[in-house]
Amino acid sequence: KPVAKCKGVSKGLFDTNDWRLLSLTFNSGVANQVVVCARLGFFSGTTTGTAWFDDLRLVALPGQPVGPLPTFTFTPTVTPTSTNAPPPVATFTFTRTPTITLTPTVTGTLPPGAPTYTITPTATKTPTATNTPSNTPTITPTATPTATGTNTPTPDLVGCCQLPNTGICVDSFGGIGPAYCAANNGTWMPQQHCGCGENCTGSCGPPPPPPTLTQTPTFTPDPRFHDNGDGTISDLQTGLMWEKKDRAGGLHDAYNYYPWAGVCSDSSLCQPNSAAATACSAATGAAVGCSQCATGTCNTGVGTIWDWLVQLNGSNFAGHSDWRIPTVGLDGGASQLETILSTGYPNCTTSPCVSPAFNTGCTAGCTVTGCSCTASSFYWSATTYAAGPQSAWYVSFSLGLLSSPPKTAFFSVRAVR
Repeated sequence: KPVAKCKGVSKGLFDTNDWRLLSLTFNSGVANQVVVCARLGFFSGTTTGTAWFDDLRLVALPGQPVGPLPTFTFTPTVTPTSTNAPPPVATFTFTRTPTITLTPTVTGTLPPGAPTYTITPTATKTPTATNTPSNTPTITPTATPTATGTNTPTPDLVGCCQLPNTGICVDSFGGIGPAYCAANNGTWMPQQHCGCGENCTGSCGPPPPPPTLTQTPTFTPDPRFHDNGDGTISDLQTGLMWEKKDRAGGLHDAYNYYPWAGVCSDSSLCQPNSAAATACSAATGAAVGCSQCATGTCNTGVGTIWDWLVQLNGSNFAGHSDWRIPTVGLDGGASQLETILSTGYPNCTTSPCVSPAFNTGCTAGCTVTGCSCTASSFYWSATTYAAGPQSAWYVSFSLGLLSSPPKTAFFSVRAVR
C-alpha cells in the first residue's frame, strides 16, 4: 500500500554547502510505492533560504528480498515564505532495476544568479596508511583450527525515544540516544524499538527475538592478520595492533554502543568527566565535543567512546595502556579503521566486511581469547567531520563505506595501538 508520509530521515545539512551526497537505508516491505520527500527545513519550525535537490538514486542492497516491481515518484516538498518564491520543481519517473539513476526534468525559470553545477564522478579515494609499527609479533605456525558454536546475534537497536506531545518514537539506530532524548524531554525506553523500523514515526515496542544461527566456521591462518592469543590482532601490513571484540558483556563486547560525545543542558557537546575530556582533546586536538559542561551534567546514557577508552587503558589490556580510537584517512586523519575492511562499497557481499581474523567463533558468552567478533554495524573513528565539527566519521562494516553522523549517535568502537 502507498506510504502515507516520510518516515525515514537522512542526515541534515546546515549553513551553506556545495553538492553533498545524503543516503538512507530502508526496507519498503510490501509497499508498492515509495515517496521521497526533499525538504527545506525539518518537520516543524521556520526555515528560509534555497535548497537544490538532484540526482536521486535507489540501489537494491545485495542479499535483500525483492518484492513486486513498483514505480516511484520524486516530489520535492516546498513551503515558501512571504519573501521567498518557490524554486522550480524537479519531477522524476523511473522503473525499478537493481541500480536506478534518475535524470531530472526541471520546469520553470531559475532564480536570478542561480549557480550551475556539473557533477563528474571521481574514483574512490584510498588513503595511504602512515602508521609506524608499534610492535613486531612473532608468528608460530599452528594447525588449522575449527570453531564450532551457536551464534545468537544481539539486535543492533539499543533503545527508543518517545518525544513529548507528538508521540513520535525514534530508534537509537538513527543517531538518537538517551542524551538526545533527555535534552528534548522525551521518554527513553532501553532495548525497545520503533514498530515500523529505523528512524520512523511508529510506536515503541520490544525488539523481535534474535534468530539463532548454527555455524561451523573453518579457516586457515591469514597471511596479513595474526591473532596474538592475548585478545589482540596484529596487522602485518600496517604494523597496527587491534583490540579483539567478544560477546562476554564487558569492555570488549562487540554489541556495546557509545556516543562520541554527550549533550549538556545548553545543547553543547561534552565529555562526562575530566579523564574522558583529556583523552579526547589529546587525540583530536581539542575537537568539538571534547570539553566538559560549563555547568550541569553531561548526558551520555552509557558514557562516551573516550570514557570507554580511559577504562580500557586503565585495565592495561593485553599488557598495554596506550590504546587509541582509530582514525580514518579523511579530513586530516590517517588511514586506520578502514584498512581492516575486507572490501569496500559496493563490493561488500558478506556482512560484516572483515577478514575471518576479526569474526570467528563469535558465540554468546565468548571472550577475546577464545573468539573474535565484529558487529555488522557502524564503528566510530576519532576523526571529526571538518565541514560539520559536531559530526565525526564512522566506518560501516555492513556496507563497507564511510559516513559522518552526529557525535551523539550510538555506535560500536574498537581500539588500536
